Amino acid sequence: MQFIEQTPADAPEFLARVEAVVARAVHAGPTSVYLIRIDHWFGERWVGFAGKVSGVAGVRFRENFVLPPFVPSRVVTQVCYRFTPKHRYVREQCTVLLHIDQPSSENFRRFVDLLLPASTLVWFSDKSAEVGRGSVMAYVQSGATHDAWYGDFAATRAWNARRLIGLTRRELQLPPESQPA
Repeated sequence: MQFIEQTPADAPEFLARVEAVVARAVHAGPTSVYLIRIDHWFGERWVGFAGKVSGVAGVRFRENFVLPPFVPSRVVTQVCYRFTPKHRYVREQCTVLLHIDQPSSENFRRFVDLLLPASTLVWFSDKSAEVGRGSVMAYVQSGATHDAWYGDFAATRAWNARRLIGLTRRELQLPPESQPA
């Protein structure tokens, strides 16, 4: 199943990498999947990032993740899928707005495990064709908690991974039928 709709700003090779991350993430069987397209590339510092204290010091959680505080204007789209009794994911109206205007101190209480316990969340960068770079981050439902994954890809030699966290290159191998044309 293809989860992401390609836009003219997307490099098909990068989207194939994002789809591989989503496919691996849904293998764990979350009840819902949130796909959030973020304006431009974002770095690995977003993994576990919760916000800033006094506007200066960044706070990260490596366990009990909170929703990353992307500024709502950077959110291009948020798409939701729900797992159905027919054992497939169906696109539905999102009932939870993930990224909202609020002070950083408020974000420290938006724990993924509490707000979306059986969900997987995947953020990926927009404009990969234009920028020549793309990133994907996922908080993947794993039992009663979430695991964090991150990938940074560049448009050199088939959009190879420059940096991976929580994933290996082998786990992102694309089956032949998934290779972009």
